Amino acid sequence: MTETLNPSFSPVSDDDFLAIWDTGATNSVITKKVVDTLGLAPTGIIEVHGVHGKDFRSKYIVSIQLPNDIRVRDVEVTDGEFGDADVLIGMDIISLGDFAVSNYKGKTTFSFRYPSCAETDYVALISKIKDEGNKYALCPCGSGQKWKFCHGNKS
Repeated sequence: MTETLNPSFSPVSDDDFLAIWDTGATNSVITKKVVDTLGLAPTGIIEVHGVHGKDFRSKYIVSIQLPNDIRVRDVEVTDGEFGDADVLIGMDIISLGDFAVSNYKGKTTFSFRYPSCAETDYVALISKIKDEGNKYALCPCGSGQKWKFCHGNKS
């Protein structure tokens, strides 16, 4: 769901748009389909730098509601095209909270929460387990085995 925060035009939409998350993108981007569906008016023009070089694009101020009911307000986005998705979520949104991708038991899971409520540091966790006092700790992979007999023997 996207809504404009331009005071002269404020549609609210229940339309769902397909989004992709891109940690390599500095800012978020919307397609012409989103602009047209919502009847958005540009707030200006901005120079952008992307994989295809430098370009000038229209910019818009929107709110983006994520599937987990997190709403990010007053996001400056540009228009662009990037495959089959309608919205590209960039680091302007990702850096506001905790972003994680895991591949537990071969199943890839993506998660995002806002606001950030804890630091996740896998390197520190493994270092703690590797300490002599923790060599009999359970492996963090969830296997139920001791670290030294599971992933500990592979490092």
